[in-house]
Amino acid sequence: GINAEYMGPFLIGLLSKDSRSTMTDKDASIEEIKSFCDNVSLDQQPDEEILSALEDDPEAICQEHVLEKLYIMANSIISLPASTQKDYVASLEANLEKLKEIAGKSSSNSPNAIRIRNSIRHCVYLISVTASRVAAGNLDETRVKTKGKKKKVTSGQSLQQEKQSLLEALRDLLDSDRAFTVWTHRKFEERMGVQILDAAASFVEHAESLRKKEVKELVLTVITLCVTRLGLETVVSTLLIETLYKRTEAVASFLAELCEKLVKERKTSFLPTIFTEIRSHDVASSSAHAHVSAGQAPKGEKGPKNVSVFLAELADRVPGFVTQY
Repeated sequence: GINAEYMGPFLIGLLSKDSRSTMTDKDASIEEIKSFCDNVSLDQQPDEEILSALEDDPEAICQEHVLEKLYIMANSIISLPASTQKDYVASLEANLEKLKEIAGKSSSNSPNAIRIRNSIRHCVYLISVTASRVAAGNLDETRVKTKGKKKKVTSGQSLQQEKQSLLEALRDLLDSDRAFTVWTHRKFEERMGVQILDAAASFVEHAESLRKKEVKELVLTVITLCVTRLGLETVVSTLLIETLYKRTEAVASFLAELCEKLVKERKTSFLPTIFTEIRSHDVASSSAHAHVSAGQAPKGEKGPKNVSVFLAELADRVPGFVTQY
């Protein structure tokens, strides 16, 4: 047998930095994963070789040194070489697919349920962070003179395929029963759902991304599933109305289309939630501007105009429901 006297140092050696894990015998929350990532030094160079760790073991994503290196790549996704961007996103997508396959063969009471839940949470967090970065990473445009006329020249990479792949991964996660089998009551915790929602909503905040039909359809589908599958109706309405008051008219059109999609999905309770949120915003806005003289509305205020555009388009899309409110 092994002498117990030597086991202590042996076990300590196993728990080196390269093998430490944020995956313990308890569920790791999204907040804990975020807290770890917030303390990662972003001065380090991205290391593409870390992707091989996921090929060998999909649960390796929970190991601290793996999570750290993957998070660094997520943050620098815009500046990575095109081939590395593609490999990184494909690796996360494939990892989530493997984890769903394992989850589909398990249950919430399985011995490996906690490990699988934690691995999926880690993967979802990295996908959502990456999605937020690529949504914000719009093309740089400059204008140069060509034969007396100004011509628009685009530099940089659109990351179009990466945007679609990340959104498809989130859509497929929500649209499949496999991952849910290892969660109690077959439902993700709200904070994880909000993390997924934030990823999709980042494309709405940077509405230039919605010009591509494929991206727009995926964003619509992911947010719809956040309402119908995860029950985040109030969170979705609050987030989108906040965005509507701060961003461009493109958000108004998107929100009207989302409402129409949810009505078709028979989720008609979303409309009164939206209207309640708008009224709350109007009341808060009126209170904030109570000291402003008539005719002196704050310069550049987009909210009222965007709401008008939204209501007009919504009336065209679902007239029977709008008149009820």
